[in-house]
Amino acid sequence: VASFALETKPPMKRVCRGKDVVLDGRYELEWIIDDGVIEVNLAVDGNVWVGFGWHKTNVRFGEMIDADVVLATFDSNGNGNVADYWSGGFRPPTLDTELGGTDDIISQTTSQEGGTTYVSFKKPLVTTDEFDWVVEQDAGRQIIFAHGEDNEYPLKHPLGAAGFKIYNLYGDCTLVSHEN
Repeated sequence: VASFALETKPPMKRVCRGKDVVLDGRYELEWIIDDGVIEVNLAVDGNVWVGFGWHKTNVRFGEMIDADVVLATFDSNGNGNVADYWSGGFRPPTLDTELGGTDDIISQTTSQEGGTTYVSFKKPLVTTDEFDWVVEQDAGRQIIFAHGEDNEYPLKHPLGAAGFKIYNLYGDCTLVSHEN
């Protein structure tokens, strides 16, 4: 009796990505969604603090109120830290941990080189933290972004250093093997 083994293929997963340049070319953003985690990579002109966040849905455009925010701040030696914040209004966002929530940043890297601030972080798309919005697979999500005039935080961002845009974070997706 002849026997043969069936070749099994690894399961496929969906990876979504996108990128854009905003604020008159001063703020470059890229995102990758993979296995329930969003990786965000930012490059911003200047040695500055950097903010990136999103709203649930159905908010007044451009507002910081009730936004899930990630901030990268830098000390006087240029050492950076990325943390999970909640923006309750038109004031500096508050660390989730100070509100009783959790810091859900999985990994982070920061640097300031040649007059550019680089920030990369990963965060789960679904958490149990009441100060994090779930990023669902919908048609659009309002993304907010800002940067400071320098590393001094929590000073307000200067005029023209903040904005928002609607993105479909799941807009450009491909199926890849789980081995990749």
